Amino acid sequence: MTMGLFRKAEATSNENERSSLKAQYAPQILGDQFVTANNYYYPPAVSRNDAMTVPSVKRCRDLIAGTISTIPLEYYKKSTGEHIAPPRWVEQPSLNQPLFVTLYWTVDSLLMFGTAYWQIKEVYAEDGRMARAEWIGNDRVTYATDFPNQIVTQYYVDGVAVPMSGVGSLITFQKD
Repeated sequence: MTMGLFRKAEATSNENERSSLKAQYAPQILGDQFVTANNYYYPPAVSRNDAMTVPSVKRCRDLIAGTISTIPLEYYKKSTGEHIAPPRWVEQPSLNQPLFVTLYWTVDSLLMFGTAYWQIKEVYAEDGRMARAEWIGNDRVTYATDFPNQIVTQYYVDGVAVPMSGVGSLITFQKD
């Protein structure tokens, strides 16, 4: 006995039936049609805390973040593809957190908020590049923007302004 899915696949395996399939003339637009200024419908927002109370959402987050966090980070020279010794932040970005924890919460922030933040704790003396950083929770970060709201002019961690470069500044990761 075959399941419905397999019966359909068997039926379409015949060449005559396959050629009789027609494309839809006016396909339905499946985008989010309700977010317009005319009908004032806005989809409900769900907070991270509310989402984590749903067992399936929490399990999916655990699987995704846990899997990505266990993938070893490799360091290659872009021009030649040669594998080179990574800087210390690739092995462990934060002195206070194992690499797995830093990556896990970074992925969690990307999934739940679309943005993740690392705060630079150390830089290399030679060129000022990041040497150490730690993950910062999204609920601790706010920011100010310019007039058309396109460029961040200042970040704040726990309400305190942080520098825009160097030690104490934020690195942002965005899902897009």
